[in-house]
Amino acid sequence: MKKAISRHLTLTLLTVFFAACTPKDQVDIDNLPDYQAYGVYNKTATLFSYRQYQDQWSILSYETHYSFRIQNYDQKQVLTIASIPRSVQKGATFTIDVAVYGIDNITPGIKTVTAVRKKDNRLLLLDQENEISYYVYY
Repeated sequence: MKKAISRHLTLTLLTVFFAACTPKDQVDIDNLPDYQAYGVYNKTATLFSYRQYQDQWSILSYETHYSFRIQNYDQKQVLTIASIPRSVQKGATFTIDVAVYGIDNITPGIKTVTAVRKKDNRLLLLDQENEISYYVYY
């Protein structure tokens, strides 16, 4: 009887342990929305995006990488995504440097992203860990 209870408790504890250690749900890369404007998104929620006739966007190109920037002088908001490789293939993983000014809902810093979609001079990058998408000019 003691052995049966001991086995039952061991199996229950192992079940709880392994259930707690399973990885969180992964983002389905192939089913990300088709964003219409350059910017930063959390699934379907817009964190910050380019607005025609209100904002400006630009790129600074270097030998091996470039920076993409959206800025609004009136609202004093700036988003810069730096260290984007000039040659990117779909599925490539690399780091970018995100800097913000006047934007509270985007965390700045070094992010590991995967190139998800590249079409018509637009590049979609996904930070799977934080479920954040970066849609930039390419």
